[in-house]
Amino acid sequence: MSKSPFPGMDPYLEPHWLDVHQRLATYLCDQIQDRLPPDLCARMEERVILEDDGGSLLGSRHPDVRVIEEDVPGGSVAVAVDTAVASPSRVVVDVSPEPFRETFVEIVDAKTRGRVITCIELVSPTNKRPGNGLDVYVEKQAECRAGRVNLVEIDLTRAGNRHAIFPWLAKVRPQPTYLASVRRAETMQRVELHEFPLDKPLKPIRIPLRATDQDVILELQPLIAQAYVRGRYGNTDYSRPLDPPLLPAEAEFAERVLKESGKR
Repeated sequence: MSKSPFPGMDPYLEPHWLDVHQRLATYLCDQIQDRLPPDLCARMEERVILEDDGGSLLGSRHPDVRVIEEDVPGGSVAVAVDTAVASPSRVVVDVSPEPFRETFVEIVDAKTRGRVITCIELVSPTNKRPGNGLDVYVEKQAECRAGRVNLVEIDLTRAGNRHAIFPWLAKVRPQPTYLASVRRAETMQRVELHEFPLDKPLKPIRIPLRATDQDVILELQPLIAQAYVRGRYGNTDYSRPLDPPLLPAEAEFAERVLKESGKR
């Protein structure tokens, strides 16, 4: 199977972020799980964000069960191919607004599963745009600070206003193409910044746990490679323009690697 022509994050994956995000969160959780002390565990959590018909964010909530039922007209449905296949007993009605889901990873106490030690967020463009997606994300940051929970934020998309969630980033020059930030529970006022340029592989980062634990290492680049292969992104159309566009030096680099790999 083909691999990405880019040594680090592939910017052509960004338009498919919903799929890429879900894959990365799953692979990240599995990788971290194998490296944790036995009394900690990694779990995937989810928040649901609602949009109206015009695409505006209405709000965010955890999943619940909504509406439901309607008898199937005419009773049972005949099945010609296999009598062992069950006929539907109800019809579930699709309702608006349509939610989309953001997955994040928490490291928790394995016994109680209630005490959160570390939260790992894969930042989405919706977290960096005005609206409830941003409001809920900023609220989550505040909850981590107040609860003394380690917060690791990984931003592998360029869309949206990063300064809305990383106000301290305004002081950083030049601005990184991609980044990860780490805030430790005992020193929340300090930010450990990892900068990921387009022309370099993503370096591993340290994930803090409890004060008495050693950090665990998260290797990001294998996650990107796995998402690329498992998502079959080798069929990506590399001729389409990117939104937002790359900076001139980055665009020149992208053009070169795409030609060298036969993608252009």
